[in-house]
Amino acid sequence: MLCHSINAYVIDCQDVGVKVLNWRTPSLCPLTCPTNSHYSISASSCATPCPGLTSVTCADVSAEGCACNIGYYFNGTGCVPQDECSCYINGKTLKIGETVVADDCSAKYVCPKSGNGHTESMSCTIDETCEIKNGIRGCYAKKCVMGNNGVITTFNGRARDVPNIGVFDLVTICDSNAEGRFRVLMDLQACGPTGPVIAVGIIAFFEGANVNVNSEFDTWVNGWKVSLPFQMENGLIIQVINDQLVIEKKSAVVVSYSRLQEITVTVSESVAEQLCGACGRLADSLSVSVQSTTFEWSPVPFSMCPQ
Repeated sequence: MLCHSINAYVIDCQDVGVKVLNWRTPSLCPLTCPTNSHYSISASSCATPCPGLTSVTCADVSAEGCACNIGYYFNGTGCVPQDECSCYINGKTLKIGETVVADDCSAKYVCPKSGNGHTESMSCTIDETCEIKNGIRGCYAKKCVMGNNGVITTFNGRARDVPNIGVFDLVTICDSNAEGRFRVLMDLQACGPTGPVIAVGIIAFFEGANVNVNSEFDTWVNGWKVSLPFQMENGLIIQVINDQLVIEKKSAVVVSYSRLQEITVTVSESVAEQLCGACGRLADSLSVSVQSTTFEWSPVPFSMCPQ
């Protein structure tokens, strides 16, 4: 109680401008300070703020307390090295080196090593959606997925059952005369009397290349069986990545086909407004119904359900 009384008396003296000398000793009311700080009869938390706090209003009052050691900065709760300071942007606290995207992906908050945080404008492109993946918000490519459960999820996120078996347009350039046109079809079969409709093969058309892939990843290009990886001069690449067969046409479309008979399609912004097929459109929120396709050129069997 004596220590509290003396401390209150010292504060009152300092409030009216009276200079008070250090009255504490190791045996009389010693004061232990947190890590990286030391006791001072006239400490000020505003004296050495982290760079990100320099614009924050602080009552610059000197009073008995703990002050940061030389080379350390006050981060609002304690004294830390400058590279451990935080940034304070738009009501958010960021760690050094951290970047956080706004909820609507219209901006990102950047906290550089200097601790002087800033805001950068951003926006998602037509072929991207603002969402959280693995705990991180950002702009991610919109995907069309033909699942192995008989359900297709279009680019706009709508899911529906596929009603029939057969060969269907999955994604294609609407204008058959357009430069760089492509067309990707899926061969759907019902596996087993009660099993779902799944994709047992892919048939794709690109300029100068017709590609057939079955559920065993056997691949034919222009009627000839090829070994993977396979690359053509027109930018078409076919390869197996992480147990998925990937057909990629540079700057246009990427089709991934898993051994679980699931197809995933992503397309680039350059073709986003030109799409037709079961995957729907990226340019609007309308769904496109799954339409069967008259298809004649199919030199390899595709009715191969997983064992």
